[in-house]
Amino acid sequence: MALLRFLFCGALLFAQVDRFAGTFSNDVFTLELRRSGAGYTGTIRTQGESMPVTAAAEGERLAGSFGSGAQSYRFEATRSAGGLVLLSDGNRYELREVGSKPGVGSESPGAGLVGDWQASDGVLSLRADGTATWGPNRYQYVVKGNQIIATGGPQGSQILPFQLNGDTLLVLVEGTAVKLTRRPAGQAPVAAAGGRGGVAADLIGKWCKVTNFNANNTGAYNSSACIVLNGNGTFVYGAETDSYNPNGGVTSQTSDSGTWTAAEGSITANSRLRGGTVTFRLERRNHPKTGDPMIVLDGDAYVTFYQKAPWR
Repeated sequence: MALLRFLFCGALLFAQVDRFAGTFSNDVFTLELRRSGAGYTGTIRTQGESMPVTAAAEGERLAGSFGSGAQSYRFEATRSAGGLVLLSDGNRYELREVGSKPGVGSESPGAGLVGDWQASDGVLSLRADGTATWGPNRYQYVVKGNQIIATGGPQGSQILPFQLNGDTLLVLVEGTAVKLTRRPAGQAPVAAAGGRGGVAADLIGKWCKVTNFNANNTGAYNSSACIVLNGNGTFVYGAETDSYNPNGGVTSQTSDSGTWTAAEGSITANSRLRGGTVTFRLERRNHPKTGDPMIVLDGDAYVTFYQKAPWR
């Protein structure tokens, strides 16, 4: 029941989390933003002057303008670990959120998070200086209430609701609760059972195979496929193929589900469709044109469905 309550509350948190509303400031100006309908309004104050701001979120960034009439300036902003990075008129400004602290200190609600946390596929290390590591990836993070705001790494900016209960940490990653256990200082990381790997956090999400479309005078052929890798170790697969010719068309669908684990260079699935275990060669690549991260399974490329930062 505790896990179900956490999942429910975490879903509400995701719905309520607003990465751009707040007050952000540096030595040059102070930016205040508040939610207004589907966008944001507010003010920017500098050298005693106050100008209105309007903006809208576009994925991971905020785009808008401040000023009025002939004195209107465009800007873009993205979330950083401690506030916002704002770009305007070729200039870059680092703004810290008023009231936030770089890292987790003794006055922070997340002070108990500092340390090493063992997951099924690795160790999450949270340091008091606001840095974190997961495998080879390094992050900056702050704790705001019961949310971890992390930047950097292959996932880009993330807001992760969490629940801390003694030496057990539940973190909501893309709607799935991931359980971690505090690792005592000096204890070596625990190997995954049987050496088969575990659920890799950077693979959690939805991945879709590039759609193939071929058409000529005799007909057309179209196919697509998507894999959803969940943080609880389950997966769902769906594929659809359409073919057409002058005499008609045929549509076929394939679905599968089961459990999955990942090790270095491979993904192993316990497949309902295949009635057993199958292992795929795994490569992490970036799309040659868009730069979007992909997972390549036995040579077949699946591109991230949701916005993610490129693999490093």
